[in-house]
Amino acid sequence: MRNKLSCIEKTKSLILNVLVTAFLVGFAVGALANIEVDSISARNSEGFKGERYRGWLWFEEKPSEIKHKNKEQNQDKKEDQITAEQARREIKELKRKMDESRDIMIARPTPLNVMEYIKLEEKMWERALALDSAQRQAKFMYPKYFDKLRNPENVHAVKFKRKMEQEEIKDKIKNFAKEFDLVFFSKGNCVYCKEFAPVLKRFASEFGFKIEEASIDGGLSGLFVGKKMSDLASLLGIEATPAVVVVSKDGKSAFEFIRGYASMTEMEEYAGLAIEYVSSRKSKLPNMNENIRKRRKYE
Repeated sequence: MRNKLSCIEKTKSLILNVLVTAFLVGFAVGALANIEVDSISARNSEGFKGERYRGWLWFEEKPSEIKHKNKEQNQDKKEDQITAEQARREIKELKRKMDESRDIMIARPTPLNVMEYIKLEEKMWERALALDSAQRQAKFMYPKYFDKLRNPENVHAVKFKRKMEQEEIKDKIKNFAKEFDLVFFSKGNCVYCKEFAPVLKRFASEFGFKIEEASIDGGLSGLFVGKKMSDLASLLGIEATPAVVVVSKDGKSAFEFIRGYASMTEMEEYAGLAIEYVSSRKSKLPNMNENIRKRRKYE
């Protein structure tokens, strides 16, 4: 009796194990099938979530989206293309509408008329802002045409460039003084000569010019070495004083530098012009009186 009961229990246990095993196998097979189906559906899905198998940062554009975007870009390019005649007509038409709307607004100042004019005015402002934006973009995209080294725009860069140019000019003037001297023509009774002499002395000291004073009537300023040279004044055609003449150190060439009571700034400017003049005529500078006589001829 006991043996029969033991066999029955073993049989029940065996059947139970078989059922559990079958259940687990079925569950595993079903899970694998579901995973494969999900993978296939994910690849076929067109939504962002459907692309999760590719990773979180997946932003691939669909062919249809790319085609639509290219179409929009091509349309924008066509709208940007315009002939000069079309542009003139477009601007003329907008101006006509604005003029008419302004006249109506002034003649009949109602809220509606004012609003109509403001709408047109806003269009003009939009175009002005678009032009400003396009110009700034052009500066960024084509820097060689907007060289901020040669043409600075901000205040600090402009001041620095001006400072560098002034220093460069001063160096050129100092080199110019190594090749040329100055002759100061004056008169004893010339009040302008007395006022100008200290300015000229400061100019000569700063740039290293040697100055000799040539008095027409014998009266000297006392600031330079000099004497009466009325004959030299006649030879060079000097009639008005004060006058300054540039003379090469070899004494072979000369030309009038400046006439009248000039400031330091004016003399620096004229010195720069004198340097350019000498550079352009290096091989054929005028003789002692040639250039001055030519100038006097047309006065």
